[in-house]
Amino acid sequence: MSLSAKDQDALVSLAFSINNNRGAYALLLGAGVSVPAGINGAWDVLMTLVAQSAAAEGAEAPADPEQWYRDKHGKPPTYQGFLAAMARSQEERQRMLRPYFDPTERDLKPTAAHRAIAQLVKSGHVRVILTVNFDKLMEDALNEVGIHPTVIETPAKLGKGLSPIHTLDCCVIHLHGDYLSPAAMLNTDDELGGYVPELESLIKRILGDYGLIMAGWSSVYDQALRELIERNYPGRYTPTWIEPYAQSAVASDLLVHLKGTLVQADADESLGFLAEAIASIAEKRGRHPLMISTAASMAKRELSGQRTSISLHDIFHQELERLASIPEFTLPADHSELIKSPGYEGGAIGAATRAAEASKVAATIAACLAYWGDETTDRWLFDAIARFSTPMSTNLGPTLANMSLIAGQALFYSAGVAAVAGRRWDLAVKLLKIRRPRPGLRDVVDPVEPLLRTPGPMQVGELRAFKVLYPGLCEALALGEETVERAWETFEVFRIMHAIAIAPGVEDGLTNVAAASEAFDRADTARQQAGDADLETRIKRTGERDEALRESHAARRHLGANIVVYGLHIQTASGANDQLYCPEAARLASDAEAMGAIAADYPGDARGFIDGAPLVINTLVSDAAEMLINPNGFHPMSFMHPRWLDEERS
Repeated sequence: MSLSAKDQDALVSLAFSINNNRGAYALLLGAGVSVPAGINGAWDVLMTLVAQSAAAEGAEAPADPEQWYRDKHGKPPTYQGFLAAMARSQEERQRMLRPYFDPTERDLKPTAAHRAIAQLVKSGHVRVILTVNFDKLMEDALNEVGIHPTVIETPAKLGKGLSPIHTLDCCVIHLHGDYLSPAAMLNTDDELGGYVPELESLIKRILGDYGLIMAGWSSVYDQALRELIERNYPGRYTPTWIEPYAQSAVASDLLVHLKGTLVQADADESLGFLAEAIASIAEKRGRHPLMISTAASMAKRELSGQRTSISLHDIFHQELERLASIPEFTLPADHSELIKSPGYEGGAIGAATRAAEASKVAATIAACLAYWGDETTDRWLFDAIARFSTPMSTNLGPTLANMSLIAGQALFYSAGVAAVAGRRWDLAVKLLKIRRPRPGLRDVVDPVEPLLRTPGPMQVGELRAFKVLYPGLCEALALGEETVERAWETFEVFRIMHAIAIAPGVEDGLTNVAAASEAFDRADTARQQAGDADLETRIKRTGERDEALRESHAARRHLGANIVVYGLHIQTASGANDQLYCPEAARLASDAEAMGAIAADYPGDARGFIDGAPLVINTLVSDAAEMLINPNGFHPMSFMHPRWLDEERS
């Protein structure tokens, strides 16, 4: 039975809750967890014992033991009733049942479910395990991973020597005893009718203090336990019931009463999936996907009022405080301490992955503030981006020192893209002017430039800024994927244009760009007009045109020498003379409102800037694209198709 999408969603939600509330959940295991190991369930044990009873009475082995019992006794057999009739004492019942659970008599090994639970105990996510099973497979699985639990299989162990449950690393409680403890095994109706006061008190405390995950437990034969759960489970945590088959009426009624979630799959698959999901979340230190949706909805709701919301201010800043305190942003400079730090687990890639995940909720709120906010909320953004724009200790090396800039990049891009999407061009320019003092470093183009200049994990694969933030932006802005991607590209180009506008010597640089471009146009026209001339003339004109083209690109490169383009989410295309260019630069240059916001910081004639800046961008983008395709600078014909600069190098 494979997990349905609904069941996977339920288990992922549970995984986030368990990871965020370590040790807060208890497991209740029934026979369905142990059956895959070869242990018989209560019904199978009953049918075997009925068949043995028939043989003892001299009857042929019945094909249908249940029907044989009905015919002989006039009623259907029950597990509790049959055991009470066939073995009058607990010791006799223990001897009768022991062969079904003793691994020395049968080859019994822990199941995938047992081992998944053991991994959750080892990682500190689960500490309390209740079981109605007589076998010791749960303890065996724990021993396999080096965990030696406190085991309570008899009421005698509930005395004063038992430490409080919450202080134990792991506790396994056999509610109905185990196969080695005849005096504690509960099998008959009388025995299962209630628990001794000490055990009942413990069950109540666990139900009151822990969330509940039930697996492989039918509940049909356990009336006393059902009633305790019904009366004492407070519902602080939504209970989850893992059961592959249709629930009995009593189980279904209990689930409805608890307002719980049913995962209709077997314990091996469900608990295996759950353990893997928790391990993945813990590795990334991620937030629940619903947190992004909730954050976006909350921010939009708060921003729809007449006044700036105080609660939104507090929520945003609380999220920033949480973000600032994650281990990846507080790495120790001492190497011996660094390698032991939880923030450095998995090296730079692991740290960057977790930092990017941790930044998503704050980035989602930032996008909403930029799109729907005002001058008051804009100041929140400026402060937040500046806060995460300072590298950490330089003793860590450039990659780790820039780790905190991952959050700055997330906030910066989310706010910038949202501002562009909302045509808040003045805000976009203000974001580009954010500065934070960096002792010993020159002033930078914008807050994320050091991250772009330093080769590291944020420039490749799944950690590229667009890849990380795009889903959250789509969720926050609800403008459609294509619109959000266009806004991202526009912001990238807008950012480069603003960098050109404030570049040192920009007026003279653009004058040189214009002159070189005009020289190329003249040379190109002369080459075309030489089409009917002799070969020597055509070669000469072509050489002059190629030289003019090189000088034109040189002028553009000189002006954009300090501007980082490689790795940005910008699309290229092939134009005249197979020259690569940036279509978005030409489109943005035709947007008077956008260019007016940028040109306000340009010291010279706006017209010259509007004409020249796209030419500079075309050359910068072309250079980056050619290096993306071939480090030697040759671009094959396959590059004629549009390509993004943040794609993986071919």
